[in-house]
Amino acid sequence: MNIILRIAIPVPLRQLFDYLPPIEPHALKLEPGMRVLVPFGRRKTVGIIVEVTDHTDHPIEKLKRVQACLDKEPLFPKTILSLIQWASRYYQGALGEVFEIAIPKRLRQEPKEITRNTEKQPHKKPKKESISPLISRISPDLALNPAQEKAVNSITHHFGQFKTFVLDGVTGSGKTEVYIRVVAEALQAGKQALLLVPEIGLTPQLLSRFQERFSVPIAALNSSLTDKQRFLAFENARTGAAPIVIGTRLAAFVPLKNPGVFIIDEEHDASFKQQEGFRYHARDLLILRGSLEHCPVVLGSATASLETVHNIHSGRFHPLSLPYRAGNAILPTLQILDVRHKKCVEGLSSELIVTMREHLTNKGQVLLFLNRRGYAPVLMCFACDWVAICKNCDAKLTLHQRSETLQCHHCELTIPLYTACPCCKTKNPKPVGMGTERLEAALQENFPTQSI
Repeated sequence: MNIILRIAIPVPLRQLFDYLPPIEPHALKLEPGMRVLVPFGRRKTVGIIVEVTDHTDHPIEKLKRVQACLDKEPLFPKTILSLIQWASRYYQGALGEVFEIAIPKRLRQEPKEITRNTEKQPHKKPKKESISPLISRISPDLALNPAQEKAVNSITHHFGQFKTFVLDGVTGSGKTEVYIRVVAEALQAGKQALLLVPEIGLTPQLLSRFQERFSVPIAALNSSLTDKQRFLAFENARTGAAPIVIGTRLAAFVPLKNPGVFIIDEEHDASFKQQEGFRYHARDLLILRGSLEHCPVVLGSATASLETVHNIHSGRFHPLSLPYRAGNAILPTLQILDVRHKKCVEGLSSELIVTMREHLTNKGQVLLFLNRRGYAPVLMCFACDWVAICKNCDAKLTLHQRSETLQCHHCELTIPLYTACPCCKTKNPKPVGMGTERLEAALQENFPTQSI
């Protein structure tokens, strides 16, 4: 009986390639998920075994032979292989391209390079005590409120089975503390936890919180890592040496030895969608992965996405609410002013100026947010209604007073400031609207002794 290996190659072709097994006197048992070195065209490349079968649609004599098997055991378990194959079908991408995202670059290199690198960094088996977790410090002020306790108990009660929870909590409601307690329970049970964050910038913040509370290795995975760092993080997660894994969307594919719980923070964030190359949604993939690996999935957000809200209403997701801020924190007082009938000086109402003055007198700080660059978003002639328009893209030109220019923030066109209307020759067209430069000038006039 012939043994045929169906292999995924990292090329943008939506097909698998058939090869014969290597000629070795004591060949290892070849399984799906193992890396192999194969001839492909005029070069050699590293592929992944997807299927071991006994038939092929091609003549046996025309099949090339695998040159070497690079693993003693599968790099990915069956659940991750199923996840990768599903992602390839659903998102209409080549299977080899999905593997290219899921595997660190060092594990896609040629054998000599791999051997040299792995000799420098030998695979370390996880120590038994590394999975024995413990929260190093829980101070009295970190006691959970009833809503947090209910959330933790609901999630941990479903360890070992798939269920998707939506942790809906306002900013400051203690979602991260719920994550920490859930992860602690998972580690106590000898399991690993995977947390996804939307941005690379949020990884160090969450990582430091967990490092303060846990005395176990934590693997961080994001696109800013060097090849060596990503390889080591991947291996520590795969072998179980790192009980906690924190990463961005690419961490959705990282294999875990003992998966216990999956957490997606800020699940509504668009950064979980890969927009270049092979496109996928990490949040949705992790939910599917939870069903394959029988793990609870926690989606945290203060502003859940519409599809998540729909899944709650349809009964597919279970809501958990944190309706108030944790500890002694209180929500800020919000006030909306209707300034249509109030006298404003450069956009500043008298109520706003009074409130700012009170805070500044008390040695406080004030933050004003205005999403307009420059001095004014429009330059207009009131004699003939002419407006300065970009000649390239028909957008209104923004006045920048300091540089005395008009700029288009769509195509980056920059021209000198008009001293007269080009239509009716009226002198000094007027700025219309507020920009940050204009606001700064008004603040300097109202608060001359304050730094801005």
